[in-house]
Amino acid sequence: MLTVNPAVCQCMEPGPFRRKAVPAVNDIELASLIASKVCHDVINPVGAISNGIEILESESDSGMREHAIALIANSAKQAAAKLKLCRLAYGSMGSAGDHFSLGEAREALEGYLRDSKTKLDWRAPAMIVPKDTAKLALNLAMATLETIPRGGVLTVSAEETATGLVLTTSSEGPSPRLNDEVRTALTGAMPFSELNGRYVQPYLTGLIARGLGCAVALEERAGGFALSAEVPRRDPAAVAA
Repeated sequence: MLTVNPAVCQCMEPGPFRRKAVPAVNDIELASLIASKVCHDVINPVGAISNGIEILESESDSGMREHAIALIANSAKQAAAKLKLCRLAYGSMGSAGDHFSLGEAREALEGYLRDSKTKLDWRAPAMIVPKDTAKLALNLAMATLETIPRGGVLTVSAEETATGLVLTTSSEGPSPRLNDEVRTALTGAMPFSELNGRYVQPYLTGLIARGLGCAVALEERAGGFALSAEVPRRDPAAVAA
């Protein structure tokens, strides 16, 4: 069953991005909110690294020092995994060219979820896609991940059709939830003055989708939710131009 907020359904319709239906975006404020989101994601492992160093500096007990070294090593891996995913989902991806491998996107998401209660079921082929398409896939996955705060299974798939590439991310877990603010942020109908660090990620997801000429569809399923978007096939002549 497709779940759509009637007040913002116009923004959920597939097709070209409708500028009049979407509030104006302040680029500086949007960048600031994304930066805050990244800091929020990495502050815990970075803080744990700092705690481990303090233990090493103050403790002479070999057992405590071994514990501190293990804490630092594990937290460093977590911080690196989170930063890698944030770079791919929010940044320029850093690689040469205009295309990116969905296989590398999978590796980044696997690293991000390695120590979480959520398991990744990746069903998308290791295909090369435009960077913004890979960015949309990761952001759809991150937005869907938030619907299962107690953990579960996150499924990611990509299917080529005659008209484009359908990206679908779905969740399954105990007590799934998706509040109205997230739904509104996904459509781009949330007034920018009400946007904050909690909703900037789904807001960005919708923004990327509309930039690619598609819209995010939301479906409520048994035990979870699904987000999908069909990225239109690009005209080779237009790409070359």
